[in-house]
Amino acid sequence: SGVVAHNCHHAPSSTYLSVLNHYGALGDQRPDGAVAVGFTATMMRGDDKALGAVWQDIVYTRGISEGIADGFLVRPRGLHVDVDDLDLAGVRTMGRDGDYREGDLGRAIEDSLAPQAIAKAVAEHAPDRKMILFAPTVSSAGIIADALNASGRPTGLVHGAMPAGERKSVLDAYRGRKNGMSILANCQLATEGFDDPETDGV
Repeated sequence: SGVVAHNCHHAPSSTYLSVLNHYGALGDQRPDGAVAVGFTATMMRGDDKALGAVWQDIVYTRGISEGIADGFLVRPRGLHVDVDDLDLAGVRTMGRDGDYREGDLGRAIEDSLAPQAIAKAVAEHAPDRKMILFAPTVSSAGIIADALNASGRPTGLVHGAMPAGERKSVLDAYRGRKNGMSILANCQLATEGFDDPETDGV
């Protein structure tokens, strides 16, 4: 028997470990134990939990550049927007990659003209694109959504603290462009498992 783990970078979490243990897929192989295989698009974690504690080998990898070269992924095109009064000097970093701390970054965005700069850049460079906006905090997502709505771009806001029915209503409106909604502002929600093939901007 076997266990197939989707988003297997979550495997060091207690819930995954309990399932893998239950089926005998961890540690020394039991005669009645299952063999586990994992798949993920992001073979990394943002914390210090080691994936090697669960997975013995990475047997196959395929990079983003290969996906682009083979026509499975679209080559991204980026636009840098300057925000003169965005002060990142006080924004702390964390982890090996030096990512900004979400709370600090959210406050810096809120205290600047970044929401208006984002709305202006969207109007100028992506007036017809269906877009997902990723914000570091719920508050900053709301403030940027307000700026986009004020600029004439109907924008929905979703986050994990919303009641499930309200969140589903906003997601359905975005997917169906109900009332012209073409931008979805979110904080850590439209990530793993979210799919909208019509989205063509981030």
